[in-house]
Amino acid sequence: METILFSIITVNYNSGNLLEKTLQSVISQDFDNYEYIIIDGGSTDNFNKIIRKYKKHLDVVISEADSGIYDAMNKGISQANGRYINFLNTGDRFFSNNTLSKVFESISTNQHKIISGDFVIENVQGKYQQIKTRQINIPNLKKDFYACHQSIFIDKSLVKPYDLKYKIKADYKWVLEALLETNSQNVIKLDFPIVFYLKDGFSSRNQLLNIKELIRLHKEFFGNFQVVKNIPIYIFRILRSVKDQLIEKLTN
Repeated sequence: METILFSIITVNYNSGNLLEKTLQSVISQDFDNYEYIIIDGGSTDNFNKIIRKYKKHLDVVISEADSGIYDAMNKGISQANGRYINFLNTGDRFFSNNTLSKVFESISTNQHKIISGDFVIENVQGKYQQIKTRQINIPNLKKDFYACHQSIFIDKSLVKPYDLKYKIKADYKWVLEALLETNSQNVIKLDFPIVFYLKDGFSSRNQLLNIKELIRLHKEFFGNFQVVKNIPIYIFRILRSVKDQLIEKLTN
């Protein structure tokens, strides 16, 4: 029996039209060594109709109440059988139909445990901005999460459950914990975009909590001294948030 390479997990709740776009981006891949897992929070929209439409392409579908997005993601991890886990949540899409092929070609001859790539932000107005991420390593993670959760593939052997005490930064902690279980030789940063990331999530609407959890995470892993060193980063994030909110108000 062929070992499953990728476990693609989509978490959804009452986002039917966006879910269908995400589904289509997965099933249109020209690489078929993956399993596709849908974890739904008990949607009351057209979720069941969409699932029936794409049933033959889905390996696991769970629809039940949960305690939030990271609880749903933990359910997805418990169902995953692939070597690498990737979360492509509702509204997000793979960058192209050969994204998984390109990732596979980049890792097929080595023992990489954590793979990341660039991403393209897509806002609700349909505007795009390509973002170059940084290498996932301790010096960078001491400062900020210079990556995109959806453009990361992590070997399941490194994966721990998401910490539900964090409402926004659990993904940051998840990646950091995985990194601490391996070494730099097993981490690769790909120089091409992996996903279109829809910027309309909980974190973008709750910037104060976002900053608080960022500081809390830095203190938990790196101590108070690192928090003090990071003050300019926190201030920059706050100012950028204010700027983004002003632009949004002016353009709406």
